[in-house]
Parts: sequence; structure tokens; C-alpha cells
Amino acid sequence: SNEDSVTVTVIDSCTRNNITMPNTFVPNAPISDRFNHVFYVKGYSLTDVKIFRIFDRWGNLVYEKFNFPANDPQFGWNGRHSDGTTEMEAGVYIYQLSVVCSNGTLINLNSDVTLFR
Repeated sequence: SNEDSVTVTVIDSCTRNNITMPNTFVPNAPISDRFNHVFYVKGYSLTDVKIFRIFDRWGNLVYEKFNFPANDPQFGWNGRHSDGTTEMEAGVYIYQLSVVCSNGTLINLNSDVTLFR
């Protein structure tokens, strides 16, 4: 007979490293590729998104959503202005996030994404 033991350490922390947002997306790419058509909040252990804002290079707000679940492309940006009629030009956009982790930690992040057409 043998005996052994294992120690498992659970780290209940949540940092910006839990957020896994891409740095590019192509909203009008062929449907067959199925990747990066929508820019949405993704990440491990993220539960809720409190704020998701996207600004153009002049600081104009082009997209904004509040209080929705993380990891759901339904709540992402499709490359159009929030008015729904204007396709935004290819370029770099700044985004702001405020997300809640499963342990209740609130994480704020400002970064950028490049939209390709």
C-alpha cells in the first residue's frame, strides 16, 4: 500500500491579467472565418461589465454600454457608431472598461483596439 498527499492552493485574486481583449478586430470580414467580428469584453472570472466605452482618436464617444454580462458577444461593438447608421473608419480606438470579477473585485482598464476594414 502507498500513501501520498497533494496541496492545492486556490488564489482568489483578480487583476487586469484576467481580461483577454483582442487588440484588433474586423467587423466586416467574411462570415466563414468566424473570428473577431465583434469587439466584446472577455476574460477569465469576469462576471459583469459595469461600463464599456469606445472613443475615436479625437476623443468622441462612439459606443457605450452599461451593466451587462461579460463574455457575451451580443453586448459587443460591431464597428458602427452607437447611432447604428454610421460605419466607423478603420483606425485605432480607445476603450474604457469597468468589470467585476467573481470575487467582487472591480477592475478598471483603459486600452486601445485597431479596427480593420
